Amino acid sequence: MYNLKDTTNKTQRDSNIELLRIISIIGVFVLHQNGGAITQSSGINTWGLYLGECVFIGSVNLFMLISGYFMAERHSVSGWKVINLLIMVSFFKIIRYFVSIYSVSGVFNAVDFIRYIVPSNHSYI
Repeated sequence: MYNLKDTTNKTQRDSNIELLRIISIIGVFVLHQNGGAITQSSGINTWGLYLGECVFIGSVNLFMLISGYFMAERHSVSGWKVINLLIMVSFFKIIRYFVSIYSVSGVFNAVDFIRYIVPSNHSYI
């Protein structure tokens, strides 16, 4: 029998940590969806949203810890990834700004446009 696969360079997967990472990603989605929904709901829906908030409140921190764990052995970081991310965020914010102008007011304001497209932490409409 011939073994065609080289198993010496194969890395062992941390499937438990990867599963925890997937669960924390789902938690981040739940937290982002709960953002304004708690104040707009009532009754049993509010309690469900509060339960989801309580269960997944640490998801962002957990996701960052797991990402740091996987990147701990990396010795080089690309600055182009940061620039690419800022360009993508600005592009989608430009699209979102023009869609909101078209659907709401129809008036373009250059100062508001510049203020809106600059990436900032949790900038919502």
